[in-house]
Amino acid sequence: MKNSIKQAAFTCILSYILLFASAVAIIIIIKLLTGYFPPVILFTLVLLTSGFFAIHPVFLLVPPVLAFSLMVFLSKVHFNTKFAAGAGAASYYVLIELIYLISGTGDLPTEVAVPWISWAFIMGFLSSLIVVKLKL
Repeated sequence: MKNSIKQAAFTCILSYILLFASAVAIIIIIKLLTGYFPPVILFTLVLLTSGFFAIHPVFLLVPPVLAFSLMVFLSKVHFNTKFAAGAGAASYYVLIELIYLISGTGDLPTEVAVPWISWAFIMGFLSSLIVVKLKL
């Protein structure tokens, strides 16, 4: 990305589009495996915001803003941009899981959080590759 804020923004947007598509794919897989169809909007918002959208709608913007900020910061300190994109996409979920672990609440089980954090990192990494290939 070569310290480009524009490319960081495209990477962030693409990574959250991929995470949204992943959440919808999970809903479809649940339907195929169990016959139960979870509420699409609620399930997707819970996955993307770790349930914080219920407190205030502004939490819909927090994950991409935090990801963008971390991507820009890490690209300025000469960090590998692909890993910066992955770390940026996963940063919100890592922060929320740490808050839950420190406070001792069981709102987001570690068994769910660790695969989602890993998946967010992968989606950020892949989105960085796609943005570089497309030269956006």
